[in-house]
Amino acid sequence: MRAMVAGAGIGGLACAQGLVQRGLDVQVVERDADLAMTGGYKLHLGVPAVSALRKLLPATSFEALLGSSVGTPGFSLTVRDHRGRRLLQAREASPGLSLDVDRITLRQILALGLDDRMIMGRSCQGWRVEGETFVAELDDGTEVEADVLVIADGAGSKLAGQLAGRPTSFQCGLTGVADAPCGAVSRTAQLLFYAGGLCSRSVPAAPAYSPRHTIPPDVQQAMQHIHLPVPRPRWQSGG
Repeated sequence: MRAMVAGAGIGGLACAQGLVQRGLDVQVVERDADLAMTGGYKLHLGVPAVSALRKLLPATSFEALLGSSVGTPGFSLTVRDHRGRRLLQAREASPGLSLDVDRITLRQILALGLDDRMIMGRSCQGWRVEGETFVAELDDGTEVEADVLVIADGAGSKLAGQLAGRPTSFQCGLTGVADAPCGAVSRTAQLLFYAGGLCSRSVPAAPAYSPRHTIPPDVQQAMQHIHLPVPRPRWQSGG
C-alpha cells in the first residue's frame, strides 16, 4: 500500500515514521527545501508524546532524541494575561519521561531514515480521487498517486479546506510571550506589541514582523539582548 504525507512538520514526519515501521511505501512532500528553514520554538514533549515517539521511531532515532533534548521532571506551564495575572497553571498529568527539545532538532531527528522518501521544495496544491486512488497535484505540475493521503501541512491547509469544503482555521488575534526572563516581561510585551509577532529566546529563526509597524531603536536593542539571534527585518532595510 502506498501512502503520501503532505507536510514534513512534527506530525507529518512522526506519522511517516509510524507508517514505514508498519511496512507501507511512504512518500513525504514538503514545501521547505531544508528542514531547518522554518525555524521554530523550543518544544515540550510530555509523557504521552515521548511514549508515542518511542514506539514510532527506530531505536537509533529515539536515542538521538534523548541525546539532543533535556529531561524536564516536574514540568509546569503557567499562562498569564497582558497584566501578568495568572489565568491557569498546568502540570504533567502522569509520571514518566518528558523532554524539552528545539523544534528544528526534533524535525531533523524525525526525518532520519526518510531521505529517499522525501520530496523537498514542493508543495501539494490539491488532490482528486480517481477510482480508489488519490492523485496529489504538486506546485511544479507533477502528480503523485497514493492509496492513502495524510494531510499534515499545518494551519490554513488548502488540502484540509478542500476536504472540509471550507477554511479549517482562522486568526484568533492573540499575541504571546514565551520564556521571558524575570524582570523583562513588561519590556518584552512592549517589544511584542510593536513587532506584531511571537518571540522566544529559543527561536533560531526571525520572529514574525508586521510591515505596518516600526520598531523603536530602544526596543530593537532590548530584542537583541533578550532574543538572540534576531536579523534585521527586510521591510526596514527596504529589501
